[in-house]
Amino acid sequence: IDIGKPTFLPIIPLYKLSKLIAKSHFPKIYSEHWDTHKMIETMMISANYLTAIFLKNNSKHPVIFRNHENKITKKIPKQYYNILKHLNSNAAVYTTDDTKVNHDGIGIDSYTHFTSPIRRFVDLYTHYLIKSIVYNEPVPKKILNSISLDFMTKLNKNVRNHRRMSIEIERLNIYNL
Repeated sequence: IDIGKPTFLPIIPLYKLSKLIAKSHFPKIYSEHWDTHKMIETMMISANYLTAIFLKNNSKHPVIFRNHENKITKKIPKQYYNILKHLNSNAAVYTTDDTKVNHDGIGIDSYTHFTSPIRRFVDLYTHYLIKSIVYNEPVPKKILNSISLDFMTKLNKNVRNHRRMSIEIERLNIYNL
C-alpha cells in the first residue's frame, strides 16, 4: 500500500487526531499501541459523549444516558484490572436520571448511545431527540410514551442478558481454541 496516494491522505490526520483525543480526553482508553480499531472507538466515544452533553443541555424530553459504576475498588495490577474491567462491564445501565450519569469504564461524566441507530433502540431515540432540537421535528408520541421506569428496567434486563450471552460466547471461544 502506497500511503502517499491521495486516497490515503485523509485517514492519516484522523488516525493521529484520534490518538491525541484519547490521550487528552479519554485516558482510560488510551494506549501506546494504537490501531484503526482504537481510532474508531475514540471517534465513537467522542460522538456519544458530545451528544450526551448536547442533549443534557438542550432536550426538553428525557434523555437516556449510559451509567457505568466501577465496582473494582482495590488497587490491582493493570493486566488484571483490564480483565476485571471487561468482565465487570455488564454493570452499565441505562438511566434517564441525569444526576446519576457517570461512565467509569471510559472515565467521563456524560455518555449516551448515538452511533449505531440500526442496532439499538437508544441510538434511534437519541437521533429523534437531536432532530427535535435541530430541526424542530416532534419525537413520535409512541416512542416518547414508551420511556418510563418500567421500560428502563426491561431495557437494562435485556442488555444484561445480551451481555451475559456475549461473555459466555467469549469463554467458549477462549476455551475451545
